[in-house]
Amino acid sequence: METLKKNKRSPLKYLEDAIQAFYAKQ
Repeated sequence: METLKKNKRSPLKYLEDAIQAFYAKQ
């Protein structure tokens, strides 16, 4: 639910979050 709120707030921020998560995985 928090992700949806972030996406609605700023789609760009959601993309940045995904990139950060990808880097955190590595």
